[in-house]
Amino acid sequence: MLKGKPIGISPLYVRTDEQIQGLTHLLTIALRLLTLLQMNVRDELAKEDMALVGLYEGQPTRTTTCPTAKRLLRAFGREEITRASIRLEEQCSPHRSPLSELLCTILRY
Repeated sequence: MLKGKPIGISPLYVRTDEQIQGLTHLLTIALRLLTLLQMNVRDELAKEDMALVGLYEGQPTRTTTCPTAKRLLRAFGREEITRASIRLEEQCSPHRSPLSELLCTILRY
């Protein structure tokens, strides 16, 4: 992932060695987090002998037991999640749109 397509943060002006080193560390941490997410979901799916349904755009019934972290995060990106706060005098009441069953399952893992 680090050597593939551009990561979409252009223009990016990294001139000094410290900036290059910092960006490399940041990207490495992000890649580790993606790997951890992917491994945890796959392990939990294997433990429960389950498959996720609905991760593939245009193929709502396709299942997978080995989802990639990128595809898991895309599922959140496709969902229209809204968060609002309702204020009445001194009280603030947060509200979030309900999550789909797929997203609840991913978050549970």
